[in-house]
Amino acid sequence: MKESEEKYKQIINSIPNAVIITQDKKIVLVNNKACELIGKNYNKIIESDIYDHIPIRYVKVIHKKIKSILKDKKSNIISEYDFKCSADEQMNVQISSSYIIYKNKPAVLSNIIDITEMKKDLNKAANFQRNFLQKCFPIIKKANMAIVYVPAKVVSGDFYRLYKIDENLVIGIIADIRGKGIIAALSISAFDVLFFQEVSVTHEPINIIKNLNEKLVNYNEENYIAACCFSIDFNKNELNVSSAGINQFIFHKKGQSLEVRIAEGTYLGMFQESVFDEQIISFESDDRFIFFTDGMDFILDEDKVIQKYLEKVSISKFKKYMDEFLNDTLAEFGSLKDDCTMIELEMK
Repeated sequence: MKESEEKYKQIINSIPNAVIITQDKKIVLVNNKACELIGKNYNKIIESDIYDHIPIRYVKVIHKKIKSILKDKKSNIISEYDFKCSADEQMNVQISSSYIIYKNKPAVLSNIIDITEMKKDLNKAANFQRNFLQKCFPIIKKANMAIVYVPAKVVSGDFYRLYKIDENLVIGIIADIRGKGIIAALSISAFDVLFFQEVSVTHEPINIIKNLNEKLVNYNEENYIAACCFSIDFNKNELNVSSAGINQFIFHKKGQSLEVRIAEGTYLGMFQESVFDEQIISFESDDRFIFFTDGMDFILDEDKVIQKYLEKVSISKFKKYMDEFLNDTLAEFGSLKDDCTMIELEMK
């Protein structure tokens, strides 16, 4: 057994990344790379409590993950964290954790990769992405706009754009590119160009959606795109909506209960012969419209708590509420299941 243990140590020491095995909250095996990362020698780390080496803000999240891995015998559960390493420098790490049997007892093996440099590049891309997004309605005197935009990862696969056509017409779109992260973010740039091309040809949302579908069905393989396109005509006081995958939106007429409206349509790029619905809604001053990607479908939960709150507060207060809700979710679970984007419009 002693010889076997030494061979086991040699194997994990040959791994270029930090490796830690935990059992009953104790570190029972650790390689040299992990000792360097923590900044302590092997004898001071071995048999120590794993939570003594974790920033306090992550203890609850990591404890829940370890319990889940052990209970369901999960493998390759990946998470990302940032903390100060032994050199007192900020470091970003990706941890892949799996259930194993160590010395005849259940344990968790964690492989830790330094992704600091990659994260810096992604943060630059995320900052560019955020700065690129619109903060105000294109015709300020016509409507107020509030935006919620929280990526599931560093960069987002969600996208929105509103174009001012003239002093009384705005064309907008909200889209969810299939997948998350850098690949989805790159697809956004191409989709933005396609949308701009269509807006220069037609101002009818249903025609824009049909034309985008025809282009994407031939070139997008299975990377389907969910989208909702809308036009706001302030001469007619009408909002025209056509959807492809993002089929639900909210209309809140002042003084009344909000309504969940549906415009049917399959994902862009899915079928050549797809049929898309169109909804035309007349609006007045103080009426509101809310468009959102499927990461925020919880707004439509059956208990309607969020919807009832929305009916009572201003768009700025509702934005603040949603931002706090998503940030609390991030703090508790470490990540979101999907990118979350919402456009809230209030007519003046």
